[in-house]
Amino acid sequence: VIGIAEDVCRTYKEAQLLEEAESDAFWRSITEMSWAESELPIIFKVPMTCERFLAMQPALGGRSGISVHLSVAGGVCWIALDNDGHIGWLDQQFHSLRIPGLAVRGGSPVTRLGSWPESQMQQAIKQAMDPQGKYAKA
Repeated sequence: VIGIAEDVCRTYKEAQLLEEAESDAFWRSITEMSWAESELPIIFKVPMTCERFLAMQPALGGRSGISVHLSVAGGVCWIALDNDGHIGWLDQQFHSLRIPGLAVRGGSPVTRLGSWPESQMQQAIKQAMDPQGKYAKA
């Protein structure tokens, strides 16, 4: 594993090997979401691609009160809002790019933002639980 890490550091000059305590502190800050600007942020988990992020990044970068963290080589984007005043705007951004977002922390008035494609499993559960279609879509 050390050989792989050393190879990564040679290839990516900004990469660095961390001692165990320093590594633990780094990952604790990521999992505790201390990268967010606010102490009590509203955080959305968003499936992402590099193309989607590049399309959305100019709009995100131009707004105060929003922090962004990419994980899993850009496959997951965590977006922290310092208040719920950004939610309507973020929902519009997600819809325009056909991206779903899920609230995972904070006092968001909604749990889902953006475009959520229906799966066959969702349709089967909906049919089983609401065969007459009395209830609105979630």
